[in-house]
Amino acid sequence: MGCLAHARRKFYEAKDSDKTRSDYAMKLFNAIYKLDSEYARDDLEVTDKRYKMRQKEIKPLYEQLLNWIKEESILVLPKSPIGKAMAYYQKQYPKLIRTLDQGDLHLDNNWVENKIRPLALGRKNYLFAGSHQGAKWMSMMYSFFGTCQMQGVNPRTWLQETLEKIKEQPVNRIEELLPGFSEW
Repeated sequence: MGCLAHARRKFYEAKDSDKTRSDYAMKLFNAIYKLDSEYARDDLEVTDKRYKMRQKEIKPLYEQLLNWIKEESILVLPKSPIGKAMAYYQKQYPKLIRTLDQGDLHLDNNWVENKIRPLALGRKNYLFAGSHQGAKWMSMMYSFFGTCQMQGVNPRTWLQETLEKIKEQPVNRIEELLPGFSEW
């Protein structure tokens, strides 16, 4: 699958060099995102409605943008920012429309990129951990705090409660002390 946000970003970045064409593409992208956001919940009934809406309303917008690009791309320099944006969309189009095949797929991968951003930052920080063992400890702490955040657990409270319970906890049930275990 392709990421609509990456295609959109290329047109956004081209606005300084070709505002008219960039604005036209951005209006179509914004219309696509607005329509799709009406069915953003992930339950089965909404997923089916989103699939039908995508076929009826969003797919024509993807096609409209593709047809416009085919007409306009011969009028712009291929190496210009708008030319590169148009070429990128055309090349990615078969991947981009895959998100329309199902109602439970996201149009872009922004949500994933936002989730892994702290890990990418951590990777850079591990270079300055002082030692290999220090980097291991730092990565474990990132993992711990990430798990707490995902489970809605206050890490300080969890640690305090766990240190009080651990001496009485059977070793074969130690995983019960993990953040959010009761909700699994």
